[in-house]
Amino acid sequence: MKKKKLTKQDVLNLIAASHLESDKQNAKFEHQMSESNAKFEAELKKSNDETAKKFQETALQMKETDRKLSKLSDLYNGFAKNTGEAVEEFFFNYFETHPVIHSITFARVVHQMRSDTAEYDIVLTNGEYVAIIEVKHKFHPNDVVKFAEVMLPKFKTEFPKFAHCKIIAGIASFVFPPDTKSSAAEYGFYIFTQQGENVAVVNTADFMPTFY
Repeated sequence: MKKKKLTKQDVLNLIAASHLESDKQNAKFEHQMSESNAKFEAELKKSNDETAKKFQETALQMKETDRKLSKLSDLYNGFAKNTGEAVEEFFFNYFETHPVIHSITFARVVHQMRSDTAEYDIVLTNGEYVAIIEVKHKFHPNDVVKFAEVMLPKFKTEFPKFAHCKIIAGIASFVFPPDTKSSAAEYGFYIFTQQGENVAVVNTADFMPTFY
């Protein structure tokens, strides 16, 4: 069969049909892309909403955790404060009724002697000697150093009326970590601890106090 020769009109018709098909394909593609974008945006929004919700829940949980930690901190601080006050009261009551240290009898026992910038837990005086006792529920070595290097040296400056007195010092506690006692002994401090309803001196037999 002889192949029919395409006329100019036939070519134009083919081109028009091709454009029409191309337009249909483009419209279909654009529709699919639009649906895909809409689906993606919906999923993204859902994901963002879920993420925001999780962040909000996490923030609320963290806030609640902070509240609980703050409450625990307040309880601990209150307990520590009450415990510290009870320990001070115990040793003060003892020295008030037994005001003798190193064979020195004291005439006055003061609880929490304060100046404008310092406070001393227990101070015993007799006009010639002063005994300063630092009290803690648990006495750590760094507490000994602070007492020796900071608190004791400025006592006579804070209380000039005792400038002529000889000072002996001691630490008192219910609990002593191992290094605390050796550190206190190096400074020549008496070491007092609870023994039932009384107070015991737990320095070694060869202990010699330092006079400041």
